[in-house]
Amino acid sequence: MGVVVAGLVLPNVQNHSLAALGSALRRAEIACEVVPFRGWRDIEAVVARARAADDAGDAVFGVSIQNTEAALASITLARVLRRRGFSGRIVCGGHFATLNAADILNEVPEVDVVVRLAGEDALVGLARGARTQDQLAALPGAVFRGDDGAVRFGAPARPVMPVLGDGQDGELPLHLGFRAADLVGSTGCEASCSYCCVAATTRLARAEALRGGQPANDNVGLSESGTLGGFPNPPAMVRGEQSSPAPHAISGVTRWTSDRLAAEIAALYHQQAARVFTVMKDNLLTLAADDAHAFLRRLADGLRRNKVGPIALSLQLRADVVTPAVADALVAVGLVRAYVGVDGYSRPQLARLGRNAPADAGARAIALLSERGVFAVCNALLIGPTIPLESIRAELDGMRAIRGAPLHLLPIDVRAGTTYHARAQRRGLLEGNFLWRHYRFEDPRTAVLAEVITGLPSRLEDHSVPLALYDLAYNLGVARRLLPALPLAGEAATYARVSDAWNADQLRILEAAVRIATEGDLEAARRFVADEDPRVRRFDRELMNETDAALRAVEAAVRAGGRRDARVHKRGQLLSAVAFSMALAGCSRPLSPIDGGGGGNRDASIALDLGIIQDVPTYEPWHWTAPEVPIRDASCEALQSNPTDAAIFFESDTCFGGCGGAYVTVRFDGEGRVVAVDGVDGGALAPDIVACLLGSFSNTCYPNLAGTTQTVRGHCWIA
Repeated sequence: MGVVVAGLVLPNVQNHSLAALGSALRRAEIACEVVPFRGWRDIEAVVARARAADDAGDAVFGVSIQNTEAALASITLARVLRRRGFSGRIVCGGHFATLNAADILNEVPEVDVVVRLAGEDALVGLARGARTQDQLAALPGAVFRGDDGAVRFGAPARPVMPVLGDGQDGELPLHLGFRAADLVGSTGCEASCSYCCVAATTRLARAEALRGGQPANDNVGLSESGTLGGFPNPPAMVRGEQSSPAPHAISGVTRWTSDRLAAEIAALYHQQAARVFTVMKDNLLTLAADDAHAFLRRLADGLRRNKVGPIALSLQLRADVVTPAVADALVAVGLVRAYVGVDGYSRPQLARLGRNAPADAGARAIALLSERGVFAVCNALLIGPTIPLESIRAELDGMRAIRGAPLHLLPIDVRAGTTYHARAQRRGLLEGNFLWRHYRFEDPRTAVLAEVITGLPSRLEDHSVPLALYDLAYNLGVARRLLPALPLAGEAATYARVSDAWNADQLRILEAAVRIATEGDLEAARRFVADEDPRVRRFDRELMNETDAALRAVEAAVRAGGRRDARVHKRGQLLSAVAFSMALAGCSRPLSPIDGGGGGNRDASIALDLGIIQDVPTYEPWHWTAPEVPIRDASCEALQSNPTDAAIFFESDTCFGGCGGAYVTVRFDGEGRVVAVDGVDGGALAPDIVACLLGSFSNTCYPNLAGTTQTVRGHCWIA
């Protein structure tokens, strides 16, 4: 039996999830083929490869669904594959599949099994022929249908474990002429941000550990007697760095030790000449600044002991952990670019997001990093179904303090399994199904503001300025760190100047949107967008041209410095282009309010609203049925859907060469049901793909889109 696994494969970007699955199958001596799946245009090729494997013998087809944006295309792929005669097992895994396992099995009969959390052991078991109820029930993390059609859960899911960076696994990508490696050494998160799916999977990992009678793998390093690529792995029993969890610790978090991270970097540095490292983890550092500082100092010591020279490090980090001492320590270990998780800039907004951070943490972190030559990027999760206008207005002062780093204004993705999803669902603000959640706003003024914020294509739909700056920051940081003699002061000044110009215009638009929303005048918002769009496009294009010129100058300088084949790496552009439109994350401009019986103030307290995933508390056989959501749409006629409202996005060749939406139209009947999907870039979809798409929405209603035809285009944002 062979296995075909479909997932995201991009040039010069490592996919450790697919690599881990492939390694597990190879160790079990099972044939495995990884096929690239970047979206709709790859369906035909993937189906052909899977059917060829099926023709050669009983095959297992696995599809990695890591995020909301990939879900609809991935589920459609599974349906088309089965429709065209694939007779083997179809299994889904990945982050999105983990949090939507019951929905997938209840709504998608073509899928046989969903594997939650780590999938290696379950996939090997399926490839070895597990088919009976008892065999499936023995697979860790397996979710499947019983003989009665009810959803059943197999053995407790195993936590996603770190990927060993041992310097042994193939040739590394080249970024700007330097070998580059992604590091995946810690999983889960101790924080409980209400919108975050990582927090949701951490709760699930904790529940699964308890179900299995064992604590979660908290703060686990490699065994004290282990080695890493020839480099000894010293004992990890340092304050804050346990090598095994305390008996009472059930957090679902696996964290790097500083010694292990130093050993991984050393192995890649010496054995594969890696000089550029990206930490693929939101929180490399602990939540306490003092512990984070101690971790970084030990990491610096470990790198010196292992004779690691200059490296360029890129990572994500929380704003509230950045103190002057932490910023100094980050620079000492080679940090050149940071995606700073700010999310909110005022106490009201931070509370609604479940973030326990000072309101000024974002501006302070950006300033501390910028002063030390680190290029920073930040965001604001601005609009969501429960966010009142007062909370958005409070954000303005905090945003004005950001200097020298681009600020991206984004809608909140209301993801299954999160506290925020549970809150919005309880209030009757969600419609649609798990493949496309469409939300409405409690505060009608926020709906008016969203009309402006999401209505300017160059700010979200196109390859935007923050996205270009994200890539400039990476390449400029790498060049300045590893080739410090290069004359790149002008390009660094461009980064700061373009960032400040972008931020100023974003705030100008936001301030105008707040004024219009205060009056509740939807038509005024639409007139404002129509008037501003040409000017905003010209302004953004000028900033994009300036940023692109700086990126070309960095590449030219590195080539002139001796690396003649150097090419800039545009990771942000590559990854963001895989996504659906932001509207699939739940933000559609013409949304109607709902009487919440208390208004926006209901959301002021975040009191331990854990919203545990539906399939965690009990593991008896059951069948989940979507609840009836009351739709009180008194103002629906007044808020008719704009024909350019976003919906299903078909990627335009994953943005290789440029970012811009591929157009389709989606038609809804008088009750808000999807009745037709027409064309891609003026062309036609295969009839069975259209049939599978329509099947995905056959039991789903979008009352707010009733009687409309939606023209669909894509959105790009920082991944």
